[in-house]
Amino acid sequence: SLVTLTLTHSWVERLHVVKDGLLIGPPGYPRGNVIRIPSFRVDNMTYRLPPAGQEVNEIWASDLVCKEPQIIYNQTIGSPGLSAQANDTVILLYQENGHVTKIANDPGHANSGIVSVFGKLDSMPADTLQSFTIIENQAQSPYLLETASFDDGACYQDNGTPTAKERKLKQHRAPLSIEGPDLWCGISARLPTNLQPGNIYTLVWIWNFNGIGFVETYTSCIDVVI
Repeated sequence: SLVTLTLTHSWVERLHVVKDGLLIGPPGYPRGNVIRIPSFRVDNMTYRLPPAGQEVNEIWASDLVCKEPQIIYNQTIGSPGLSAQANDTVILLYQENGHVTKIANDPGHANSGIVSVFGKLDSMPADTLQSFTIIENQAQSPYLLETASFDDGACYQDNGTPTAKERKLKQHRAPLSIEGPDLWCGISARLPTNLQPGNIYTLVWIWNFNGIGFVETYTSCIDVVI
C-alpha cells in the first residue's frame, strides 16, 4: 500500500509522455527510485541543497546537482526509465505534500516556489547544480526546457482544506490510480528535436523553495531513453 505523506518535501515520482493532453504509455521513474513500501523513508528520495551543515544561504560551486544514488544511470527493479522520442512532450509528476493546500500554515515560506526542468545529453557524475543554472554571459541556461510554479493550479492532497475541496470540484486531468484520492502536480517539457534513437537524455527537476531568509532547493535526476 502507499505511504501517505503530509507536509514532507517533494520529488519527481514518475513521468509520462503526453499526447493530446493524455498521459500515454508506461511511466518512467527517477534514477535510484525507491518504491513506497512500509519501510520507505522520505530521505530515500529527497535531496536538499544546501546540505545539512552548510551555510543556509549558500550554494557552493561544488554542490552536485544529483543525489548520490542518482549521479549515474541507475534504474532500480520495477522502476524503469521513460521511453520517448525526440520532440515528445513529457510531464513530470510530483506530490504537493501540503506545500500548496497548507502553504498558509508554513511561516517560513511565502509561497510554494518555482520548479524548472533542465535537459542534457552525456550527463556526468560530477555535474553541479550551478553548471545547469548559472551560465556566464548568457541570459538563460542552454539546458533549460521549462519553468513554472510548483503549484500547477490544479493539484491537491485530499486533506479537507478549503483549497483541496475547491480543486476537487474543478475540471482537471483524469487522475492515475496511483494517485488515489489526490491529484499530483506536474510540469510539462518538450524534448529537443535533435535527439537520436539510442540517446540517453537526462532531465533534472529543480525545485527552488526558498524560504524567508534562507535558500532551499530540491532536485530529482531522471533518464529518458530515446
